[in-house]
Amino acid sequence: MDNPLASGGMLTFGVVLWQAISCSTPSQAPSDAGGDAGAEDVPTQPDAALMSLALDFSATGCGKFVADVSRCDGTAPLTLAFTPIASAELTRFLWTFGDDTPDSSERSPTHTYALPGSYRVTLVGLAPAVGSLQQSHDAYVHVLPAGAGSWCDIDAQCADNLSCWCGSAMPCAPVLSRGLCSVACDSAAGGATVCPAGTTCADLAAGTDSPPSSSTPVPITPWRRSLCLPTCANDTACATGFRCRDLLAGPLRASWTRACFTSYPFEIGARCGDTQGARADADCASGLCADLGAFGRCSADCDAIACPAGTSCATFGDGRHLCLATCASRGGAADGGMGASPPCDDDPLLACEPGAAAGPLGFTVVGDPPSTRYCAPKRCVRNADCAPAGSCPVGGGNCSRLAATP
Repeated sequence: MDNPLASGGMLTFGVVLWQAISCSTPSQAPSDAGGDAGAEDVPTQPDAALMSLALDFSATGCGKFVADVSRCDGTAPLTLAFTPIASAELTRFLWTFGDDTPDSSERSPTHTYALPGSYRVTLVGLAPAVGSLQQSHDAYVHVLPAGAGSWCDIDAQCADNLSCWCGSAMPCAPVLSRGLCSVACDSAAGGATVCPAGTTCADLAAGTDSPPSSSTPVPITPWRRSLCLPTCANDTACATGFRCRDLLAGPLRASWTRACFTSYPFEIGARCGDTQGARADADCASGLCADLGAFGRCSADCDAIACPAGTSCATFGDGRHLCLATCASRGGAADGGMGASPPCDDDPLLACEPGAAAGPLGFTVVGDPPSTRYCAPKRCVRNADCAPAGSCPVGGGNCSRLAATP
């Protein structure tokens, strides 16, 4: 009869661990690791040496391995590295992964299960000039749908009622290196009115021309809207590649929420403009790139919304009320996993300053200890303290950006 190894398929006769295969014709066998299949003679009668050989396999990369039923659990897409557990005489292998993808003749292959489901894995091991063994485990791989806030490539990988935003069909690199399982939560645009358990509605459209609504088109960038994201207390609660951070609670943007997302759009205190004075509100999670320093700084109008943790509301001499990042509470070991605050020293016109300075860019903060310092316009006595990027008011004050030359 034909040897199934020659066609790359599963063995069709009932071979199990410890049992030899009897074939009446020469066979094609899978090659050594990474090689092509080559011809090998298989004995026409079971060989006693084969009866003493052992064959099994293991997998790494499981989200959880259930030992009592020999099952590897994980969420889609699930990438596993398979390893044979075999007698030394078994030198060639053929893997069948159970998901209708091509077999592999590598010794220790890596395989990705794209879709949720249960999969039978089969391994055939060949001992040249002796015979072959087969081992199978039914439902060895159990792939679960990905929940909200998980990476994905296509909608079918996400749990019910979730979609793969920025998946392979419409990538959003570099903000999202892969797709994100989520659901829109702007009910005016047909999104969910209530987010799934363990998630919160976070607005990611702040700073764009307008948030999505029933009368406006969906933004070209899919994530630029209100999405249900996992709630969190620190970074350890988030999937790899995401951070626990402050985002506006959408779509009303009247408060803040803690959710898992990438480091962009930037937090309060981050640089958000260029040397020509162009400031990009959309670069900031708050939707406001304030005219502070040489390049602009992400902030929020604290007349309209309370400042998030790690920032304080500062009243400036020019009448603005802006959230400023405190220099001492963010970015250190005691920050509770909030993540590093953008340093002040990346802008020549900013420094860690106390409040209560005079002048347009001088500021006061109510409620914080007098010793607290903020990433704010640098104090100066003369123009040389701010040159060449800025100037100092006559009599001293705080550095301001030089006006752009017409």
